[in-house]
Order: sequence, then structure tokens, then C-alpha cells
Amino acid sequence: MKIKFTKHALEEMRNRGFDIKQLESILKNPGQIVDTDHNRKVYQELIEFIDKKKYVVRIIVEETFDALNVVTVYKSSKISKYWRENES
Repeated sequence: MKIKFTKHALEEMRNRGFDIKQLESILKNPGQIVDTDHNRKVYQELIEFIDKKKYVVRIIVEETFDALNVVTVYKSSKISKYWRENES
């Protein structure tokens, strides 16, 4: 499936220090996919960053029949808020 990034998503990737290959890897093999409002899904993965802290990386996506359209991306240290233990 094709992966497309909105202008906003590309700006947020740069601002938040994400590498496009890292995000593509998560999109191809996410730890979880969570349904949200507005027909969007969150592809997410637990990742340990350089600071040795674990974060949940959340990629907000609008799925179409031929593409994943990335709306935005961010990381959060609030793993228990976002990670669904029963959906792993």
C-alpha cells in the first residue's frame, strides 16, 4: 500500500525529529492499530529513544483503498494512556 504524508505531517516529523524510514517501518508493521474519530486510525509502536526512555509513537492516518495518508505524528511518554494491552 502506498504511504502519503500531508504537508502538516512532514512539518511535524521534522519538528519532532522523526526519520521517514522509521515511520514507514511502523506503518508497515505497527504494534497496534487503534480506531479513532473522523474515520482515522492510529498506528502506534513502543520505541526506546536515545535518552533510554520508552515512548509510544503515534501516527494518525486516514486510510483509503489505495493509500495510507499520514495526518500527523508524535511521541508520548504516557504509554498507559494510549497503549491498549489487550490489542497487542
